[in-house]
Amino acid sequence: MNKSNIVIIGGSDWLGKSLAHYFAPHAECMVLLARTEEKLRQVQLNVQSYCQTYIVVCDLAEMNQVQLAVKEIQLYLNSVDLILNVAGGSYVGTTYDCQTEDFFFMIDAYVKGQAFLIKSLIPLIRRSKKTVLVNFLADWVNRKSGMEAGNALYTMTKAAMEAFANSLASEEHMNGLQVSNLYLGQIAESENENTIIKDAKGNLDMLMMSDICEFVLNFMHLSSLHVFEATLVTKSPSYARTRLHTNTVNWDIGG
Repeated sequence: MNKSNIVIIGGSDWLGKSLAHYFAPHAECMVLLARTEEKLRQVQLNVQSYCQTYIVVCDLAEMNQVQLAVKEIQLYLNSVDLILNVAGGSYVGTTYDCQTEDFFFMIDAYVKGQAFLIKSLIPLIRRSKKTVLVNFLADWVNRKSGMEAGNALYTMTKAAMEAFANSLASEEHMNGLQVSNLYLGQIAESENENTIIKDAKGNLDMLMMSDICEFVLNFMHLSSLHVFEATLVTKSPSYARTRLHTNTVNWDIGG
């Protein structure tokens, strides 16, 4: 992977923080965007020895902050090669019980704010020879059945961003945009295997963040198609596939 200009949406915590650490040695310049300045500065401190690192404090639910964030990113980057869209929030509960403010927050932050931010990065995308946009989605978003009860709002926001990104790829693939949708099973909160659930055969039954980072680095650029899909469910051998079922890749996680 050549040195790249990278934007991580949701780069202050959890998987976003792990991606920042993993991709920093491969970056020319990295922009981390999230709500919490203190967490962003800690990640910046840990990765800035590898690449030029900037932070952008932004609440995606506040459109005025998103617009200011776009201007900041445009000051830091002339082009963007990789966008890692990790941001997401989960309202756990039934749609019936959801309060009005929670309902609109989910839409404002995780549909409107994200979509407008990515839309505003199109000029930077067009200045790069190739840009990969990676969406991190729960595996049930890619199912036709077996949806998780109590996650209707989360699923709605992720499905909306999936559809938006896929359509954007159709519009911008001639300008080098490729979308990679990564559908993830349950992720371990810690890299300590003692904390991870194992199945009856002793196989690890949760994903490690390092496995996800390694997968993205190795396979996000393989497909010549403008939309690439992969599903990672457990530490057991999993698979990657494109929408057209070509360029199939077998991936033994952690193997």
